[in-house]
Amino acid sequence: MAAEIYNQRSIESAIESLSLPISQPEKTLFVCNGCCCGHEEKGNPQVNNLLFMQLLNGEKNLTIEQPYCLGPCREANVIKVNVKDKIQGNLRNTGNSASNNNPNNAGKNFWFRRINTEQDVKDVAAFVKNPNSISSNLREKQMWFR
Repeated sequence: MAAEIYNQRSIESAIESLSLPISQPEKTLFVCNGCCCGHEEKGNPQVNNLLFMQLLNGEKNLTIEQPYCLGPCREANVIKVNVKDKIQGNLRNTGNSASNNNPNNAGKNFWFRRINTEQDVKDVAAFVKNPNSISSNLREKQMWFR
């Protein structure tokens, strides 16, 4: 029995000493495609999905989804970004300006409103690629929910 405990401890010690990345960030970009966002007949600019795809092509661990409606419709076009830890499934507090402004941000998504211009799309794509950095333009478009 002592040998079994020793072996288990040796295994645990060996695992702890490995410097392999145990988890990698998993990002999801939600581009609203619902009742208001992207509907020019309702006075909202079209969502530039092609530009999102071009800018984020090849980005690892990224899923792009187009749900029917994210709400809040009066803020169209709405984008939601989340960054998760694959193993734990928790949203990561990335330490960026977006998360530092809200001390209760752990476990929440990043929401952006009025993503209506080509520059807005470029800023969102840059944020998705590097959640540790947020442009001043995008910071102004960030929404907070309680």
